[in-house]
Amino acid sequence: TGMQAVKVRVGLDELERAGAIERHANEGIRFQVDLNNWNAAQIQDVNDRLKLHQAHREAQLDRMIAYTESNSCRRKIILKHFGDTGPAEAEICCDNCLARQSDRNATTTGGELTQAERAALIVLDTVRRLPNDVGREKLAQILKGSKARDILQFGYDKNLYYGRLAACSSIEIRQIIDQLLEMRFLKLIGGKFPVLRLTPQGETAVRNKVAIPVKLARQVSKQQIDRKKAERKAGGTLELTAQLITEGRSIDQIAAERGLSPSTIYSHAAKLISAGRVAIEAVVSEEIRQKVESAIERVGSVEYLYPIKTLLPGDLDYNLIRCVVEDWKRRQAQSSGGVRQAGADGPLSQEAAQSPSADPIETFLSRPHPRRLPGPWVAGWALGFHSAFTGADWNRSEVGELAYRLKYQADFSVLPALVEQAFALIVQQPDLSRIDAVVPVPPSVPRSNDPVSAFAEALAERFGWGYLPAVVKSRQTSPQKEMHTLAQKRANVAGAFALQSAVKDQRLLVVDDLFDSGATLEEIYRLLRRAGAARVCVLTLTRSIHSEA
Repeated sequence: TGMQAVKVRVGLDELERAGAIERHANEGIRFQVDLNNWNAAQIQDVNDRLKLHQAHREAQLDRMIAYTESNSCRRKIILKHFGDTGPAEAEICCDNCLARQSDRNATTTGGELTQAERAALIVLDTVRRLPNDVGREKLAQILKGSKARDILQFGYDKNLYYGRLAACSSIEIRQIIDQLLEMRFLKLIGGKFPVLRLTPQGETAVRNKVAIPVKLARQVSKQQIDRKKAERKAGGTLELTAQLITEGRSIDQIAAERGLSPSTIYSHAAKLISAGRVAIEAVVSEEIRQKVESAIERVGSVEYLYPIKTLLPGDLDYNLIRCVVEDWKRRQAQSSGGVRQAGADGPLSQEAAQSPSADPIETFLSRPHPRRLPGPWVAGWALGFHSAFTGADWNRSEVGELAYRLKYQADFSVLPALVEQAFALIVQQPDLSRIDAVVPVPPSVPRSNDPVSAFAEALAERFGWGYLPAVVKSRQTSPQKEMHTLAQKRANVAGAFALQSAVKDQRLLVVDDLFDSGATLEEIYRLLRRAGAARVCVLTLTRSIHSEA
């Protein structure tokens, strides 16, 4: 039957009690059974009695769970269970009563609280005010001001403290929650899907505004807090950028005012232009717009920005090109009655699609094709091959060209294009999208402007994840490309990395520029998992054609 032995024995006992079988001639583990007449009414009586017994035991279990998870006086619960209705007073009563008494005199005024102490009380008061119980992740999302569908669907954005800790990263908020759990101001209750509740100590702390000594990973400046307040008031990061552009501020002014990179503000502007909410003239000069549109007509496609960029002056970066392209696509879609797709892919027009340059095979082969990366990680992807042979000719792919310019020419203007390609890949891969922080692979040779770190930081900013340069070199290594065998490459990086910050229970995306043997990423993966990382995924800009086998 596949059932446990004790269940089989109980079943046989009940069948015998109902007269359906008769056991005799026991010989060790063997016995003889005679079948009697099957009395359906007696069997049903047995079945009903067993169900009542099971319901009784489940009720007992529920009372035990309620006892352990309750904030009420445990002595009173026990006395009531045994029918004692007298007072439950005692000098030394129970842990809940003692916890309430311990912080009763530890009061302070709001003005005396430090930033960390205020953050701790905000977390506790949020749990107290929520109409429905939530878990650790959901609470962090609420305090961060997440726009996730379920957050908005269930009205968590209407909570008094929604987005109150938006200036902190999701990781930093979870660290505060974990400290409050460890100090027993919060507790996790429930089974498969545990939720947060205040402990008696937590209830007292909220009521008396107790100064709780939690530690923050960093101090958040008043300027950062004010920026997040302005963003929340405007209705989101995109809305605030739209508001500031409408007020006449330049991209650089907005970036400085909001503490973001100009590339991020340009990405906002491109979306707003595509939606018709911001005029192209507010972002790009007429002269630049005309140059870019002329290049678009010559290329005959806006599927990729790189061919357009090659026809333009070298100092005209991808951010401006993308804004003009989004405006151009919007106008083309309007003039063609919506025949042309509004997205970045698809033909520009029917004429362009029928032209010799739009051969479908050539178009497919020239398009970046993300490649899976084999390894122990949850998921691993490269944006595309670094290079490939066409007959006897060797050429870098589009993404390979961008990666080459970023790494060897320090051309950081290609970052937006690489980040957008990574964005398109990640949103299609659920495993890659469930991330807390992006971790860059440290370079073999120290450099002031590390391209991998720059890409990792830009990607984290694009998704609103944390940027966590947790991995550092513990010893010098040789460039992996100088190693000729897999054994040499593994030996080169064995024990070569260390952690400079905690990664316990975090979901991480490790980022590098090139995947060849995978030895470096495997070494870092093992390091992160040993340190307690919940899950590790990897993403590289390119993959060597030699690694495909």
